[in-house]
Amino acid sequence: MRRVIITGCLLSVVLVLAAFLAIPSSPVAGSAPDFDAARDFSATANPAGTWSYGWSSSRAASFNLDTAGWHGSSGLDAWAPSIDGLPVVAHNGTSGTITSACCNPLPAGQLLLHPSNAGGNAVIRWTAPAGGTYEIRATFRGIDYTSTDVAILQGTLELFSGLVNGRGAEQSFAGTRTLASGETVDFKVGFGNGNYYSDSTSLDATITSQAPTAVTLAGFGAASGVVGGWPLAVVLGIAAALGGVALRR
Repeated sequence: MRRVIITGCLLSVVLVLAAFLAIPSSPVAGSAPDFDAARDFSATANPAGTWSYGWSSSRAASFNLDTAGWHGSSGLDAWAPSIDGLPVVAHNGTSGTITSACCNPLPAGQLLLHPSNAGGNAVIRWTAPAGGTYEIRATFRGIDYTSTDVAILQGTLELFSGLVNGRGAEQSFAGTRTLASGETVDFKVGFGNGNYYSDSTSLDATITSQAPTAVTLAGFGAASGVVGGWPLAVVLGIAAALGGVALRR
């Protein structure tokens, strides 16, 4: 009877461990996003990893990659169709606030998008590196006497749109979407009321993969069926063998 009890206990532990390891957990709250448009900005490459900087003639029009990149006299790094042109995507990579025109202070580490006088949209594009579910978060903020229309598109599907009218005015979006590998998400800024003057708009955009993450139990990582560096099947086999030894004894 004692041997049966020992074997039963070992098998119970194995089954409980297997069940626990099979439970996926959500990404850790407060962890850094996988993709951050401002943090990942490149002043030297376009595309830059999963991010691209460009423009479209209207919200629904196709994306065009910016071909001119430069470091402005104000200290901003920028991408546009031509040097000093519009629409423009700019970034403050310094440690202080930069005011590149009359009244558009851009804090350190932030992005600025500005439309053109012909209604062209400034666009930051993200391309999914793999198929999966992603959390998309974005805040568009007026940093001048802004009057812009803003939008987020997944391919040609509009996920969000709104108007940013005035300094400090905001439009925000948060949502979870399933994307195929190579599918795109565009963050767009147009000239809103038809006047492009003073339309500087900052953008804070992050994208985080929602793939299940590993559970950790007493130092044993449970990622992809691996425990302490050993495949889960091997661990279960060893446990079963121990149970057999107990039974024979």
